[in-house]
Amino acid sequence: MTNEELQTKLDSVTEKLKKATEEKDLVVINRYVGELNSLWDKASVEMLENAKNNGVYTDNGLND
Repeated sequence: MTNEELQTKLDSVTEKLKKATEEKDLVVINRYVGELNSLWDKASVEMLENAKNNGVYTDNGLND
């Protein structure tokens, strides 16, 4: 997933979450919070990979 795709999805889910919060719809709020968590999981893996590829992060041999 590219940064642009991720940002588009984050923006979309955030707007839907705002609307659900205004409407106090707990079922929908929980759905969108779950979607945000899923997107964060994907983004954090991608950020870690980018950091490793750019020499910014090393696991100090923990995964050897």
